[in-house]
Amino acid sequence: MNNSIQYNVKENRIILRGDGLVSVFPDLAIIRLGLVSEGENLTQLQEDNSVIVSNIISAIEAIGVEEISTFDYSIEKNIIYEDGRRIDRGYIIRNILEIKTFDMENLGLIIDTAVASGANQVDQVLFQVSNPSDYYQEALNLAIMDGIEKARNIGETFGFNINITPISITEAGSAIEPPVPFNLAREVGSITPILPGDQTIRASVTMEFIME
Repeated sequence: MNNSIQYNVKENRIILRGDGLVSVFPDLAIIRLGLVSEGENLTQLQEDNSVIVSNIISAIEAIGVEEISTFDYSIEKNIIYEDGRRIDRGYIIRNILEIKTFDMENLGLIIDTAVASGANQVDQVLFQVSNPSDYYQEALNLAIMDGIEKARNIGETFGFNINITPISITEAGSAIEPPVPFNLAREVGSITPILPGDQTIRASVTMEFIME
């Protein structure tokens, strides 16, 4: 936290910075998972991949998840090198879904359902706050109160007569954490445990007060 203070005797002004911080438990999870297939016959590989991914989508929808979309779909040649020789092993199809849900208690169930239905790739689980602007306003209010409290303390400490009603307030900066990734570690035979942590939303203001 920056506690910088500027004091101008000539103009009887004091400029302070106020900081506010709000910790929020994320309410939205973004899961990216799907199927990576390898094979030599591209047409058959596409058909098989499509069938399995359709099964994954149906299974996830069956447990109440509605927001599912394709995040990444790619086809590339599967070329490897052994003993200096170039070997063509056909193709790799990568079909990754993006699942968004507010059901934070059943994230492990969603992932396990997808895996049981054929998913073999779990790329990422992200957590974020769905309405950060509401919490930013709360942090901004805290920053203003912080600046006023600093003005009051300075006045009492040094014997200054400071009008604690600021003559100007300028937003000095904000910080809303980006979606937080979760490193997935599956446990065989149990529902995958996924526990998100708090996210921090910060606000800062620069405030100018008159010294009477």
